[in-house]
Amino acid sequence: MIVQRVIEFLISIPTIPLWLSLTAAVPPDWSPVRVYFGITVILAVIGWTGLARVVRGKLLELRAEDYVLAAEFMGPRNRALSSGTCSRG
Repeated sequence: MIVQRVIEFLISIPTIPLWLSLTAAVPPDWSPVRVYFGITVILAVIGWTGLARVVRGKLLELRAEDYVLAAEFMGPRNRALSSGTCSRG
């Protein structure tokens, strides 16, 4: 639940001003390789939120499938079902 709130917060920040401010924070005396890795890290910190939302949506979609419900009725033999990864509730 906390991760979802962090994702929503990061998505709510306008991306272009965020990119500009973070790239301005890169020291000018860095070598081109360090600048490249610095910008890569900045883009990774900003860019993972979209993928995380897609994965969460897919997991919620899979939890509603009939075979998950059937597996719950049969009794949780799989550790994923017993730990609540795919189960309802």
